[in-house]
Amino acid sequence: MMDNTLTPEQKIKKRLDMLESAYKLGNISEVCRRFQIDRTTFYKLKKRYELWGKDGLRDKAPIPRTHPKTKSLEIEQKVIKEVLDHPNWGFHHLCKHLKKKRILISAPTISKLLAKTRLHSKYDRLNWIVKQVINQGYQLNKDQKELINKLNPCLFVKDIASPFPGTVLVQDFFPINIKCFHGDFYIEVVIDTNNLFSFCAITDFENSNCPDIAIHILDH
Repeated sequence: MMDNTLTPEQKIKKRLDMLESAYKLGNISEVCRRFQIDRTTFYKLKKRYELWGKDGLRDKAPIPRTHPKTKSLEIEQKVIKEVLDHPNWGFHHLCKHLKKKRILISAPTISKLLAKTRLHSKYDRLNWIVKQVINQGYQLNKDQKELINKLNPCLFVKDIASPFPGTVLVQDFFPINIKCFHGDFYIEVVIDTNNLFSFCAITDFENSNCPDIAIHILDH
């Protein structure tokens, strides 16, 4: 039960504290007991906050100037922007980060939203970012560069001119499973960016991607 002696702003603050406590504790029943409200009221306030922000926590909900779905879409767009700005973050990290920006959304809800928009995995986000870089000259931030450098380092050399074969090579290695032999094996891949010819060899030691190995593969 809300204290009627509180001012409208104090009521909003108390209700906001209640919602934040729910995200911290993860126990709606305990939060309702502490703030002396029923679950129906809690979920009604939570929904109003998601639709209208702090104004939705007033005693009388504001008359929406836009359809609630429009407001929900605005929140989704904000969440997606943060996800793409920090593509390497997990759902719980994103949840905490969004909370600092007064966007209260749970990790499972973020997961469902990203599954719906096909941005659920790091590779999905990477593909979206790469398309924006190639098609629209999208400017990368630090987190995006780190993920791309880890998963697709070739992107950073895509515009480097390669006038002659062998001038610019792209090199990487991947673990493979050869059941008839003991030990770890890797396939070393070298791509000539001048003609896009690909060369490969099987090696038995990790971290083999060095210039000497690339030259050896091309020579043989």
